[in-house]
Amino acid sequence: PLFRYFDTTITDVLMKYKPENIQFLFNKTLKSTQRMQKQIKVTTFGEESFLTDSAVLALNPRPNITIIPKEIYLDADNSILVNDHMQTNSPDIYAIGDLVKIPFGPEIDRAYLPLISMAHRTARIAAFHITKHNITISKPSQRTIATKIFNLFLASCGITYEESILLGIAVTEVTKTLNYYSPIYPKTDFLLKIKIIYDTTSHVLLGAQLITTEEKLVSLINIFTQF
Repeated sequence: PLFRYFDTTITDVLMKYKPENIQFLFNKTLKSTQRMQKQIKVTTFGEESFLTDSAVLALNPRPNITIIPKEIYLDADNSILVNDHMQTNSPDIYAIGDLVKIPFGPEIDRAYLPLISMAHRTARIAAFHITKHNITISKPSQRTIATKIFNLFLASCGITYEESILLGIAVTEVTKTLNYYSPIYPKTDFLLKIKIIYDTTSHVLLGAQLITTEEKLVSLINIFTQF
């Protein structure tokens, strides 16, 4: 779900580019889907039903601990507690990927980051430790992601403004919208909107988001991950 990575400052822009044949249902919980000849009947809790050609579900990932032994220590959100080597309280059991929290940003000890890149990263750390190599997560994750939706390109790193409220961090947000590309390479309908979030007291950069019509400008997010 985009709310994990973008504030409404960015998603409101995205919604303006939504094709007319696509409908979003927000704050709804799916109850069932049923094939009805060439269409799908979608029913939500509250008994709201409608027919559609196709349905895409936005699900919140969460740790699947059904096969985890009961003696393994869990955090309050059911993620598995591990040390810097992805090792649980049982020395022969390791946990990686969507089961664990990892260091995140300059002001957060550990956070749940269900990303493919984090699964790969934690798997490598566990594998190295199993083979007697002492490697840990040396640098907190910036949770950098990029995607394309409705012919717009989006990228994000760090925390969002909404997350800063939940975390109790006083932040300042700055947003800049650019509609002019270059006098040498003029482009019609050009858009670049960038938002940065920084700690109000220390001025440490905590997050950045952007949305643009130009694919190559997505790489700008890498600049913010260096701070």
